[in-house]
Amino acid sequence: MGLRRCLFDPVSEVSSAARAAVVPFKSVPGFDTEVLKALREALGSAEPERVCQAARALGRLRDVEAISQLISLTGHIDDRVAADSAVALTDLTKQTLGDSPRRWQQWWEGNRHHSRIRWLVDGLAHPEIQIRLSSISELVDEAHD
Repeated sequence: MGLRRCLFDPVSEVSSAARAAVVPFKSVPGFDTEVLKALREALGSAEPERVCQAARALGRLRDVEAISQLISLTGHIDDRVAADSAVALTDLTKQTLGDSPRRWQQWWEGNRHHSRIRWLVDGLAHPEIQIRLSSISELVDEAHD
């Protein structure tokens, strides 16, 4: 899939556009094995920029299966990897726990069995307006699906 390659493009505008464009393809047969699997594997790359691109894409795609990997990356030695992993986790969970693997792990242990809808509803009470607005937007999208 050409779009998958674009997710890792060295030109940030291209990879950013690919992250936006890939979301509607989530329901296409084979997306999990072709795209999500490649992105999850890229989280283990030795190249920090590739890890950052994968983390940003997985957050945008709301890939709950990547949460454990992303949590471990919040403690990464490369600050960019830690920050992008934390942002991806915030996109997924509607929590703002920074780059603390311990805090993320504690949250995950208490919430892994709740549905993502529950996380979105919890996000409605978040102190940050951006989190509340993104929770509303996603809940509206879910209601229309």
